[in-house]
Formats: sequence, structure tokens, C-alpha cells
Amino acid sequence: MKNKKQHLNSFLFAVGVSGIDYMIKNSNGNFEKLFQGNISKAIIYYVLLFIVTFVLCEIVFEKIKKMNNRK
Repeated sequence: MKNKKQHLNSFLFAVGVSGIDYMIKNSNGNFEKLFQGNISKAIIYYVLLFIVTFVLCEIVFEKIKKMNNRK
């Protein structure tokens, strides 16, 4: 059950990071400059950002879990 909760936390964190990145790029006007109107580039960028963030978050949670179990 705890593992499911960890995955949900990682998922929500990755969605939040992707959303904040989109809002920053969109408000600065850099979104159109960066992707030049090509929606497939934007999709690939945000999917990769989501995957990398999710995996890194999972790794960090596992490291924290191992450190807490040693005490």
C-alpha cells in the first residue's frame, strides 16, 4: 500500500513540475519561440520531462526510505 502511495506522490510531483514549466514558458512567450508552432516537439518535450521527473522522484524516495530504515 505504501508503494502505491509513493507512486502517486511521484506522479503528482511530475505533473506539477510539467505544469509549472508550461506556465512559465507560456507567460514569458518562450513557448512559441522554443517549439516554433510544432506541437509534436512540445509533446515530446513534456513527455520526456514528465518521465525524467517521475523516475528521479522515485529514486529519491527510495534513497530516503533506505536512510530512514537504517536508523
